[in-house]
Amino acid sequence: MRATAFETCVPCAPITALPINLSQTPSRSSPLLTLALALPAAFAALAPFYLIAAHATQDASLFVERGSTSLLLGLALILWALLFGWPIMQRVGLIGTGREICLTSTVVTVRERGLLFDRSWSQPLNSYCGLAHHVRSSLSGTRHEVLLVHPDPAKSFLLRAADRIGQEEIDQMVLLTGCREIAPQVFYRRTVAQGSHPYAASATALASAKLA
Repeated sequence: MRATAFETCVPCAPITALPINLSQTPSRSSPLLTLALALPAAFAALAPFYLIAAHATQDASLFVERGSTSLLLGLALILWALLFGWPIMQRVGLIGTGREICLTSTVVTVRERGLLFDRSWSQPLNSYCGLAHHVRSSLSGTRHEVLLVHPDPAKSFLLRAADRIGQEEIDQMVLLTGCREIAPQVFYRRTVAQGSHPYAASATALASAKLA
């Protein structure tokens, strides 16, 4: 799971020493709210298919005689699955998920668990690009996040979340992890030129901004 999928990070105190164990969970109410809004619309969109299927049980020749219509119905059902089914399954997958992180001065070990999976992976700490300080805005206010960014977004993770994170705390995490501070756009950038370092351009921009 991506780092942005997680909302809570325990302990929530500043990181002052390594090793440290972190426990993270996504929002518990967001998937339920999404399902409450999406399921009625999804079932309403399935109503015509149900009526057609009920009629077909009485006369199966309907699909044979009207092959082009049957093909269109099949395409419509695939479209329904893409429009409603896949997002709903993604939100359901967040229920009961969690992540346990053990961060030492040399390696990161992560265990991810969910309703249908339980997997573990590890990465050397020096394989990470750096620390990105991001301020997330929402209707409830702002939240400061520090992300440990990896070239593979699936290996990036939330290191710290709080109402406010000062530069002094970030500098301390830089010293503890040995990872430089980089621009948050590095994590959110969707594409990276093949063969280039994933944070080179943004790191240069960040350095220029600090000199300005």
